[in-house]
Amino acid sequence: MHAAGMRYLVITAKHHDWFARYPSRVSDLNLAAVSRFPRDSMAELRNVCDNLASS
Repeated sequence: MHAAGMRYLVITAKHHDWFARYPSRVSDLNLAAVSRFPRDSMAELRNVCDNLASS
């Protein structure tokens, strides 16, 4: 992303129908609860972006 000249990223972390792309204690409508992907995808994306910003 950085090499392409991108300076920021916009992502929909919570959809209009209350489905979250991160583990949530509020509702079972989240990626970790309904899929075989138990990790926090938003935290992983943040870590990648932080690493790219510091390089």
